[in-house]
Amino acid sequence: MSFTFDVMALVISASAVWYTTKVVKEARWQNDIAKFEKRLAIYDSLGKFRGYVTSGPEYPENELWEFDRTAQLGEFYFPKYIADDFTRIFQIALANRSLLDNDGKASSYKISSDTMSPLETARKANIELRDECIKLSEEVRRYLSKLADH
Repeated sequence: MSFTFDVMALVISASAVWYTTKVVKEARWQNDIAKFEKRLAIYDSLGKFRGYVTSGPEYPENELWEFDRTAQLGEFYFPKYIADDFTRIFQIALANRSLLDNDGKASSYKISSDTMSPLETARKANIELRDECIKLSEEVRRYLSKLADH
């Protein structure tokens, strides 16, 4: 009779191990999905910001600060090299924003024929910012594609 109890205990223990393993795998899978969704939301936010930047240097200032939040979240969900790019792009955007007046408009006043007006400078800087946003978008897309393939 003791042999029967030993076999039953072994079967119950094996079942418990199997079930626990299955639950742990499911939890990891759900966690991976949640992280992927957050990363995708950050990628979407980058695309939205890139759209504002593409429209010109005079985009709403609140979009800059929303992108700052995105850049900060990038530190938690992406590798350091991508997170650093988010931060760098925010710093560039912040510097470009300083070329605008307090009301968010760039002056077209030229100091001399040799220098660009603040508006021309802001437009040129904005094109460079747009190009950096495009590069980062491609980098993030490649990273997300690798994750999706696994």
